[in-house]
Amino acid sequence: MKKYFKTILIMLACLITLTAVLSACSSDTGSNSAAYAKESAIHTGNESEQSAANNSVTENKSEWQKNSAGELQQESQPNGDSSVIKAANESTGSYEESPYKLYVDGEKLALESAPIDRHGEEYFPINEVADAIGAKVTVDSKRSTITISKGKRKHVLHDKGDKFPIIDGVKYAPIGAIAGGLYTQIRFNHEEAAVYLTTM
Repeated sequence: MKKYFKTILIMLACLITLTAVLSACSSDTGSNSAAYAKESAIHTGNESEQSAANNSVTENKSEWQKNSAGELQQESQPNGDSSVIKAANESTGSYEESPYKLYVDGEKLALESAPIDRHGEEYFPINEVADAIGAKVTVDSKRSTITISKGKRKHVLHDKGDKFPIIDGVKYAPIGAIAGGLYTQIRFNHEEAAVYLTTM
């Protein structure tokens, strides 16, 4: 009888020990789960922060690239001074001396200022041509106009921009703008490189 009682006590002790072990394991598992959850949350937060940081770097990089592109584009464009210089060169230098001769009523006119070829069109000194056909030239600097008149006829040239260039102090214009409609016939002979004016 004592033998059986002793066996039962041993079994109870083992059962109590096993229960304690299982309880401890369960507690450890819960702790580990909580710790894992906490660590996961920390990692998740770090990943969010890292993602935000990466996005910030990406945005900063994009902004830098944008700014760099803008700076490069700005550097590639000519500045104002260069444009002014280029425009000035085009307005005063885009011409060459013309081979055309001018005849008035059959006589060759000895021009003090040689005619020029500007953009494929012949330009002549306004005052000299006007004098040769008996016309008068009046300049109104305030209104930027040049009036060429002969008898009862006159026409007005609107002198704006570089339409009528000044070369060595001499104002030039196409022959038609000077003599056209002022009792004067104009005839070109391109083979002879000559312009014939006939006054009436």
